[in-house]
Amino acid sequence: MKNSRHSKPGAYNVAGLAWTRLRIGPIDLALVATTAVMLATMVSAAKLTIGCFHVVFVLLTFGAFFWKFRAFVWRAVFWVAVDTGVVLLAAVYGSLPYDELIEIPLLSIILVLVFMIARRRAEAQARLQEQDEAFLEAILGNMEDAVVACDAGGRLAFSNPAARTIHGLPEGLPEGLPEELPLEQWTDHYELRTETGATVDEADIPILRALRGERIKDEEFVISTKDNPARYLLVSGNRMQGSLEQTLGAVVVMRDITERKLAERRLREVQEDERERIARDLHDAVLQDLSWAMRKIEYDRMMGLVDLKNDLASEQVVPALRRAVQGVRNSIYDLFPRDASKLPFAELLESALDLNREISPEIDFEAVIGEFPRKLPQPAGAEVMKIIQEALVNARRHSSASRVRVTLDIEGDQLVVCVEDDGRGFEPHTVPGLGMAGMRERAERLGGSLEIHSRELEGTRVCFSAAKERLTHPQQPQEKLSWVSGKQPGSS
Repeated sequence: MKNSRHSKPGAYNVAGLAWTRLRIGPIDLALVATTAVMLATMVSAAKLTIGCFHVVFVLLTFGAFFWKFRAFVWRAVFWVAVDTGVVLLAAVYGSLPYDELIEIPLLSIILVLVFMIARRRAEAQARLQEQDEAFLEAILGNMEDAVVACDAGGRLAFSNPAARTIHGLPEGLPEGLPEELPLEQWTDHYELRTETGATVDEADIPILRALRGERIKDEEFVISTKDNPARYLLVSGNRMQGSLEQTLGAVVVMRDITERKLAERRLREVQEDERERIARDLHDAVLQDLSWAMRKIEYDRMMGLVDLKNDLASEQVVPALRRAVQGVRNSIYDLFPRDASKLPFAELLESALDLNREISPEIDFEAVIGEFPRKLPQPAGAEVMKIIQEALVNARRHSSASRVRVTLDIEGDQLVVCVEDDGRGFEPHTVPGLGMAGMRERAERLGGSLEIHSRELEGTRVCFSAAKERLTHPQQPQEKLSWVSGKQPGSS
C-alpha cells in the first residue's frame, strides 16, 4: 500500500524539509561554513585556517550533546577527516608552519574524551528509553481497552494484547516493527462492520480515518474474526503530529462493549415480554370483568330487574364502564408488541391504522406510502413501527384531531416517516412526556433523528429520518452476537 494514499506530507519549507528529512541542523550548517572558510584561506591565511580548525572541534563538542550517538560518530569521523586534510594541505602548499600540526592529535584526544562522554550519555538515554517503554508496555498491556497505533504509512506499529485478541492478530508478531505487518495483511485477520451490519471498507477503517485527520469519538462498530465471536466496540481515535505538524501516525482506542449491548438487548426483550404479559392479563381478566359487569347492568335494565326511575346510579355506571372498557382496550393495543418481520411494512402500517380506526372511529386515519422499502430487517423494522405507534397514540389521545396522516417515503439517502395531525397542537416550550422521550431514544438507537413541529391550534408533525443503508442492511452481527452468550444461531 502506498503511503501517499493515506498520509499527506504537508506544506514544508526548505529548512523544515532539511531538518525533518535530511536531519541537517544549525551545527551542520556551521560546520559546512567553517570548512568552506578553511578551504578559502588555507593558502593565504594560515592562522585563520587553524582557527577555523579549532572552531570545527568546538562545534563537534556541542553536537555531541544534541545529536544521537551514532549521528555524532559519523559526523565526527567525516569532519575530522575532511578538516585534517585541509590543514595538511595548508601546511604543504600554504604558509602554515609544520609545528602547528601538533594541534591535530591534541584536539583529537579532546574529541575522544567528548566521544566517551557522548557514549555514556547515549547509554543513559537508552536505559531511560527502555524504562519508559517498559512502563508504557506495562500500562497498555494491562489495559482492558484495546490500543492500536500505526505509522504515517498506515503500517501497524503497536498493538497491546487486548487489541491482538480482538483483531485476531498472530501472537508471535514482534511489537514495534511496522514492516512486519502492512495494512493489507493486517485487515485480512478480521472483518469490521457498522452497528447496522454494513461492511466497513478498508480505506474507512477508524485508524485510517484518524490518519487522514478525522477525529473519531465514541463510534460503535462490530468486529469479527475467524476464531472469535463478533464483538461490539466503542472506538475513539486521533492523528499524531510532530512539531512541524507533519503526520507521524495515528492511534485508536477500542472498548469492548459487547456485554453492555447484550444486557441492553436482554433488557429490551424482558420489557417486551412484560408488556405482552400485562396486555394479556388486562385482556383476559380486567377487560372481561368490566365487559361482564357492563352487560349485566344493561341486561338487568332491559329485563326490568331494576327500577328505572330510581336507577340514577346505573345511568352513571354504564357510561363509566364503557369508558373503562375503551381505556383498557387502548392500553392493550399500546402494550401489545407487533412483529415487524413477518409482514410487508405497508401492510403492518395499515393493520395498525385499522386498530386505531376501531378505537377512535371519529378520526380519519390515512397512509401515504412513497418509494419506501417493502420490508425492514430486524430490529430496525420493529423500532420504526414502535415510533409510529407511539405517535399515533399521542395523536389519538391528546390532539383532538379529526384527521391523522402517516407518510412513508425516501428523501435522498434518508428514509423518512412522518405522522401529522390537524389537532390542537402544543407550544414549543411544552415539556415532552415519556412517549416523546421513548421515541427519541428509539430514533437514536437507529442512528436517526426525530423532529417534532407543533404550534397551538395548528396541529403536530412528528418526523423520523435515518440513513437508508442503516435501516435496510441485514443485521448479520446481531446473529453472531448470540455466540457470546453460549447459544449458536439456530439452536434451541
